[in-house]
Amino acid sequence: MKAILMLLMLCLLLSGCGKMPEPTVHFSVSRGETEITLDAPAEPVLAALGTPFGYGEQRCKNNPGVEKIYRFSGLSLQTYPGEDGERIMGVQITDGSHRTPEGISIGDTAARVRECFGENAIQRNICTVQTASEKMVLQLENNLVASIQYSLI
Repeated sequence: MKAILMLLMLCLLLSGCGKMPEPTVHFSVSRGETEITLDAPAEPVLAALGTPFGYGEQRCKNNPGVEKIYRFSGLSLQTYPGEDGERIMGVQITDGSHRTPEGISIGDTAARVRECFGENAIQRNICTVQTASEKMVLQLENNLVASIQYSLI
């Protein structure tokens, strides 16, 4: 009986039981009820944000098409052309009406950033959180969050 249990345990270990692939989680930020997520379709976000007060575009460096920048009060949204329409490539936040999923917003203290991301999270007034394909950068001035940037890598 012991031999059978040992054999079953060995089979489970070798088969990778319990190892689930990590889900793809994209950085996001909220503005009111609108969640803005990197690499998501831009159309519903742009519709929810309303008319931008500024707009610009440039040719894509690595892909055919045009990258676009939409400027709203306290927020800039950069998009790239995807197969299914514009997709969100980057977000820059410059006012306190937006927050990260961790609850960080413009004006929060360095202590709050350390609370969320660790004691050594801030280096030279910058906190960078990175995944394999995305990056979030919090820029601090006078120990307060002054800018939040999200971008695809």
